[in-house]
Amino acid sequence: MGMDVSPAMDQDALVALLDAALRAEARSEEPPEADRHGWLYGSLGYTEPDAHGWVAPILPQLWMPRALCFWRAAIWSGCAVSREQMRMPGYSLAPWPEIEKEIGAYLLAQPWLLQA
Repeated sequence: MGMDVSPAMDQDALVALLDAALRAEARSEEPPEADRHGWLYGSLGYTEPDAHGWVAPILPQLWMPRALCFWRAAIWSGCAVSREQMRMPGYSLAPWPEIEKEIGAYLLAQPWLLQA
């Protein structure tokens, strides 16, 4: 008996889902000191390249959930993720169960992205 897992999204669809979650969760006010470890301060993306190929962060700078930033970078870049990283509380997707389910399905469909 296996888990009931939906077909995996492709990489682009999963990155789009994570982007939408980041935009929805980002906030301008600084999180309380006790919660700050779970947040990163930065931009939600970059501008299109100009005539010389330069890009710039899209402003304003915002506070974003660390877990969503980690998973967005991992999925977008196609880098391997260790099982240890998946167990780290700072990378937990528990507050976003639908995203957690989709990333689980994606990783099951792409086993080379999981390290021991």
